[in-house]
Amino acid sequence: MYIINTTYAVSASLCNEWKKWVSQTLFPAMIRTGQLTAPRMFKVMVANENGDESFCVQFETDIEGVRLWKSDLEEQTKKLISDTFGLSVIGFSTILKEVK
Repeated sequence: MYIINTTYAVSASLCNEWKKWVSQTLFPAMIRTGQLTAPRMFKVMVANENGDESFCVQFETDIEGVRLWKSDLEEQTKKLISDTFGLSVIGFSTILKEVK
């Protein structure tokens, strides 16, 4: 199992709008791909110097989902977020592999 983990810095004034958008727009769009499942969002409990809040968004997947993320979905998601929130939301992704 793999987890696609993206951490976002969100302007404090947009946090409620961000959480709603992730739940209503991002999660359904990623699930519709058929490759990403088990969407989760966490608040990162670290204070940011500029007052932004941080959130972590995760999806479970297999190696095919990782390939799809790297080839298409990562850039599409960045564009969608940029088009919606401009520079008020920025993020970076990591791919995690479960260790047994």
